[in-house]
Amino acid sequence: MRTMQVADRISDIEKRAARINLKLFPLCKAAGVSWGNLRRWRDGEVSPTVNLFEKTLAALELKLSEREQEILKNLTNADTRERRAS
Repeated sequence: MRTMQVADRISDIEKRAARINLKLFPLCKAAGVSWGNLRRWRDGEVSPTVNLFEKTLAALELKLSEREQEILKNLTNADTRERRAS
C-alpha cells in the first residue's frame, strides 16, 4: 500500500478517536490490534499488506463506533434524567 494513503487513514481514525478523548494506544488494545504495527505503518517504517491493513482498520473502526455509541447513549440518558428532574 502507498505510505501516504496508510498514514492518512490512520490519521483519520486517530482524529475521530480524539474527538471522544480516546488515544490510539487504548483503542488498539480494546480492538485487539497491534499498536506497534499501526505505529510503524503510520510512520512509514514498514508497509502492511492490504488484507492485514483492512482487517486492522475494520477492527479499530468497529471499536471506535461502539465507544461513540456508548457516549451518545450516556449523553442521551443524562439529558433525559435532567429533564425529568426539572
